[in-house]
This record gives sequence, C-alpha cells and structure tokens, in this order.
Amino acid sequence: MWRRDVPETTDLHRRLERADPGLVDEMSRVRNEVIELWDDHQHERIDAPHTRPVTQRLIDYFLLVGTAEEICDRLSTLQKLGIRGVLVLMYPFIDRAGMMREIGNQIIPHFAH
Repeated sequence: MWRRDVPETTDLHRRLERADPGLVDEMSRVRNEVIELWDDHQHERIDAPHTRPVTQRLIDYFLLVGTAEEICDRLSTLQKLGIRGVLVLMYPFIDRAGMMREIGNQIIPHFAH
C-alpha cells in the first residue's frame, strides 16, 4: 500500500509529477481499480480482469525494454527521479539463467557504485 504520509513517498511523488504531470494520479487511480478487480486465480493470465485499468502510459513509463543501452538510459532517468529498485520478472523467459547473466553483465555494472 502506498503511504502518502511518508516524506520519502511524498517527495518521490512530487518528482514524478514534475517529470510527467498527471502520472501520480494515474498510478493511484489504476492501483485502486486493480485492487477492486484482483483475482488470485487470474494473476498470470494475459486477459486477467485486473490488467484492464493499466494504461499504455504507465507501461511505457515503467516497463524496461530494449537494448542494454536503452534500458540503462531509462534506468538512469528513473534513478534521477528517485526510483531505487526494479523488479525483474523471469517467467516470460525460456532461458532465465541466460537472461540473468545478460542483466548481470550488461546492465548491473552501470549501476554498481
């Protein structure tokens, strides 16, 4: 659950809103709609009802796809806005170990401080 009363969250919301006006309200609206539609038995289905509220804008903003360079550029932008972590979903990949090696070799070194 998002906590709007936490200073770090409030600050992150401000930065995201400055970078892309309306984004935070859209995230909140989509989150609330997804919660209403959530069904644990439908979680990994492409056509799950709780996927309907998710907008293309949010997908484009937060989903990291492309070449290693493109992903690093996007991660740098998100990092400057205050995003401090990412989640890698591996279930769509056949060669999960290979994908993790690619991420470890081509992306992580750019962010290991």
